[in-house]
Amino acid sequence: MREYTLKGEKIVHSKEIVPEGYKRRIDFERSLEYLEDFKQVLDLLKIPFFLFCGTMIGAYRDDDFVEYDHDADIAVLSKHMSFEQMEEVKRLMVEKGYHIGGNHKFLDKCTSFYPAKYGHNEKVDLYILYFKDPHYYFVSHLHSQAHPKGYYGIPYPKKHFDKLDKITFKGIEFNIPSDVEELLEYMWGKWWIAIGGNLGIVPYQAIKEEEFS
Repeated sequence: MREYTLKGEKIVHSKEIVPEGYKRRIDFERSLEYLEDFKQVLDLLKIPFFLFCGTMIGAYRDDDFVEYDHDADIAVLSKHMSFEQMEEVKRLMVEKGYHIGGNHKFLDKCTSFYPAKYGHNEKVDLYILYFKDPHYYFVSHLHSQAHPKGYYGIPYPKKHFDKLDKITFKGIEFNIPSDVEELLEYMWGKWWIAIGGNLGIVPYQAIKEEEFS
């Protein structure tokens, strides 16, 4: 149990507290192995990557994975990942025993890698963030009542990705966005200290493919 003071308000957080209706969905030891696999491949290809989404909040806040998360999350800026490099990442990860899922336009905006020996119950999501001044965007293809069919993006302030910081997570050095607490509050609100999860509170924006780099 940890108590924080955020802008004068006390917030209590325990990573053992799981929200009602949730259950533990991630194997911590195996998920760390998956991150190590990616680190080996992306470092070999000299592609800078960083922890993102639930993995970022868990690593920074708890030095652990979020108890009720369902995967591990990493991200790469589109300027650091060509189509050819993505294909090489896939090839090397397949050699390590992963299945590939989530192929999309926009250079596979989020590709899921499933460790073959564990089926589709566990995975690593590799997000590609695209730039449109003054933000980087996670791009998604949506089709729902709230979102007419098309591409949508979640904007993240550019300054957090211009320079990456280092974090030691489970004894291994990884990159994370700079000014990470400010980014976490942007993504989840002030309650990032007590919660964690997927993409957070920032709404999607309709986008056009040609606007991005």
